[in-house]
Amino acid sequence: MSRTNQALALALIAQIIIGIFLFMPGDSDSGRAAGPLLAGFEPDKVTSVMIRDGNDNAVTLHKTDQDEWVLPDKDDYPAQNFRVQQLLNGLQRINRNRLIARNPSSHNRLGVGRDEYERLIEVELSEGGTRTVYLGTSAGGSAAHVRLGDEDSVYLTNELVSWEVPARLASYIDTAYFSVPREDILTLQIENPNGVFQLQKTGDAWTLVGLADGETFDPDSVTSLLGKVASVRMTEPLGKQADPAWSMDDPLVKITLTVRELVAAPEESEDTGAAASALDSLLPATATPVALEATPSPAQEGEAPSGDATEEPEPETVEKLYELKIGQKLEDNAYPVISSKSEFYVKVSASTAEAFLNLTRQDFLVAESEAEGESAPAEGTATPQAGATN
Repeated sequence: MSRTNQALALALIAQIIIGIFLFMPGDSDSGRAAGPLLAGFEPDKVTSVMIRDGNDNAVTLHKTDQDEWVLPDKDDYPAQNFRVQQLLNGLQRINRNRLIARNPSSHNRLGVGRDEYERLIEVELSEGGTRTVYLGTSAGGSAAHVRLGDEDSVYLTNELVSWEVPARLASYIDTAYFSVPREDILTLQIENPNGVFQLQKTGDAWTLVGLADGETFDPDSVTSLLGKVASVRMTEPLGKQADPAWSMDDPLVKITLTVRELVAAPEESEDTGAAASALDSLLPATATPVALEATPSPAQEGEAPSGDATEEPEPETVEKLYELKIGQKLEDNAYPVISSKSEFYVKVSASTAEAFLNLTRQDFLVAESEAEGESAPAEGTATPQAGATN
């Protein structure tokens, strides 16, 4: 055999050996039959979940004794239970029936490597132990590569893809932080470095308190402002403790609003009759129940009942005072906020905070040129003469 043929034969043998090595099953999962990726996994037994992405963003969720999911790193801020349950149910449904690779050399390329991954998911179980799953690159819009942490085999799944498992806090909470019905706001006061601005509602009309001579309030100025204060959304919670650097005792902005709210009707119970009897027992022996002293109704006097008799009473309302404080700007250009309705400090976007921080008195007034144009008659318009008749 010539040297050329010997070289070709050796190359062929080397290729065969490499092929066998690449496709032979690893020792850790050889001979494993198709079935669930997480054998015996029960979502209800998960007590903690950690999700990390390839950019070192991470979120940790913990289940309380009341089966509620919270963010332990944010003083147990409530998470949305259904979002965590969706993730756990997806993990439970992942199957081994679509094997893609068996060798560790493929892990990084498929996004399921120990150091290169799309998502790393760790779940802790109530009976002890941790299960680790790597969620990798997509193979089409609704499929992704997936690998169990202690195995080499990589599978394809339609149950979870990386964009459905974000590693950011905002994806697992309700970002609505402060909310009141816009139409029920009665007064609004904003204190910022530019002054104190008091807005008051009379009927359906708003005005700026303390208008000076020559100033004209612009009713359109309050429209967007009411929308912003009636619904404040956060980017993420910060916890229950304020950082001194935020200066929450001397905030950049303080917003105070009065809101009309319905008084909740007391719930009826089986003890209502007993409570009434107990109240009667406290009356003096000569006391007469009010119902017996009431004026007879028209029906009792033989008269037809008036229309007012069937009208429902007006709902009882009460005015509630709420306060929002905006602290010093954070390093990521967001701002810390605390509401009197919540024990949690949260982070809001710069656009949300600066809508109140940058307000000036002129923002509430009609420009002088516009006010003069409205008061002056249009050019060429005849002025009626007194006493003129047809």
